[in-house]
Amino acid sequence: MSTPESKVKAQVNKGLRPIARLWSFMPVQMGLGRPALDFLLCVNGHFVAIETKAKGKKLTTRQEHTKAEMEAAGATVFVVDDIESFQIAVAFIQNCAAGCSPTSMKDVQAL
Repeated sequence: MSTPESKVKAQVNKGLRPIARLWSFMPVQMGLGRPALDFLLCVNGHFVAIETKAKGKKLTTRQEHTKAEMEAAGATVFVVDDIESFQIAVAFIQNCAAGCSPTSMKDVQAL
């Protein structure tokens, strides 16, 4: 049985598949080790993370903390819960794969 969030994950997986210069990992959270988000990516030297959510759902406190830690370390983090946030994330990742390097979320919004 697929959940609304699993449908978003499938959409993200499908969108990432054709992108070159991309390493992707979906960690399985089992309560051991350090928390992570749904997708950990390395795109042409850029660290990108994606957390998928069902439409309208918010990050948990733990996910907010993980997101903040990743961003403090230089990662670009996306929360994808609809087609618009999906398109923004994929455009950024495609741009990174092509060799460009937007340095802030303002740059991402301009894509």
